[in-house]
Amino acid sequence: MTVTPPVGVSLQARGQLREREVEQVQALVAAATDADGVAPLSEHVLLHLRHGGDAPGRNVLARSRDRLVGYAHVDTTHRVEGASAELLVHPDVRGRGIGRALGQAAIAASPDGRLRLWAHGEHPAAARLATALGFRRARVLWQMRRSLYAPL
Repeated sequence: MTVTPPVGVSLQARGQLREREVEQVQALVAAATDADGVAPLSEHVLLHLRHGGDAPGRNVLARSRDRLVGYAHVDTTHRVEGASAELLVHPDVRGRGIGRALGQAAIAASPDGRLRLWAHGEHPAAARLATALGFRRARVLWQMRRSLYAPL
């Protein structure tokens, strides 16, 4: 798959991130969380991000004029199910093809071409992007709660 970022956006795929890059990704996550009401990355990725990410994992950074505008994490360690990825785009620049480029880069980073793409929060744009990249919904996680004080 050819990765074609939008004009003015560059992609960089790397292993572990430097401290400044980690701070930039954390700020990007905070902006997306504020806009969407849900964290765009799983707890596992967020915990490992503090230390630059997993050593075997891949990080894809999308920049526009030295500003981090998108991020993808690709976990290549699952030998049975294949690689998995999570990605996010800054709310100010969504709808410009950055998510598609990050998705294509995540697919390209998969060692065997298989990829499971995770989305958090049922965001309509995430569903459209996944469909456009050829993904289908295979699993939904429901969080169900009830008060411990409610009678059974």
